[in-house]
Amino acid sequence: MSWGFAMNRLLEISTRSALNRKTRSTRWNKKATKPEPKRRIKMPYVNIRVAGKLSKKQKENICKGVTEVIAREAAKPPEAILIFIDEVEHENIAKAGILLQAPK
Repeated sequence: MSWGFAMNRLLEISTRSALNRKTRSTRWNKKATKPEPKRRIKMPYVNIRVAGKLSKKQKENICKGVTEVIAREAAKPPEAILIFIDEVEHENIAKAGILLQAPK
């Protein structure tokens, strides 16, 4: 192996190694940038429990009124508000240890 060939090979290796160090160091030194999180509207939900049955019209009126209040007071869009209505039989509710009686 000639002296010139050895020097060229050594120069080539050291140049490659220097380039690798440079790209590695810039890659490691870059601050990780996270993508901007999407703004999500927190969806408020309301759970209403009533003793007995309600008509569909009563449920519509309750939902409309509750949605208006939540939208106004919590500054949430009406489309984001969920309302659940649970109708519970009187025999499944007790007050002061006594089961409720169904209205007559």
